[in-house]
Amino acid sequence: GTLELLRVASSESVLSILYTFLIASSESVLSILYTSLRFVLFFYVHKLFTKVSIIFFAKMKLYILIQQLLRRKFIQYFVLFFILISIIAVIASSFEEMATYKVLLFGITYVSSFIFLIEYTARIVSAPALYPGMKTAKARLKYTFSFYGFVDFVAVLPCVLTYAYWDTEVVHVIIL
Repeated sequence: GTLELLRVASSESVLSILYTFLIASSESVLSILYTSLRFVLFFYVHKLFTKVSIIFFAKMKLYILIQQLLRRKFIQYFVLFFILISIIAVIASSFEEMATYKVLLFGITYVSSFIFLIEYTARIVSAPALYPGMKTAKARLKYTFSFYGFVDFVAVLPCVLTYAYWDTEVVHVIIL
């Protein structure tokens, strides 16, 4: 019985193992079915948790990658460039002499705001990498209400509000 079980266990078929177990065992059929069901259930639950773990670690790896990308000097200078260009465009658009360039200046402001929105979204999405001991939602909320999260929110706010107040005179005040 045991040698037969070992021979079958070395093969690849799970059904063969179960069949040999049924033949070699003198336990009742219900006990064998219960044990077999536990084995199959354990196998599939283990497989599911393995997939969930892999997905979790893959997400965390992605969050860390995004954080590393956001810390690169090139990205920081890129965002700083758009901050400066946005400030210049907003100030220039407030002068009547620049009325001929109004569309271009608003375009620059919108592109800058869109860049800020992308950066803000990336920082919120990758916040679990900043706070690895926290749950995903809690880490994102912690970043959102942190000092840098607030600064990023204030940078994105004009982009969002200008779409709401596009045809009003309040647009310049919102952007400033």
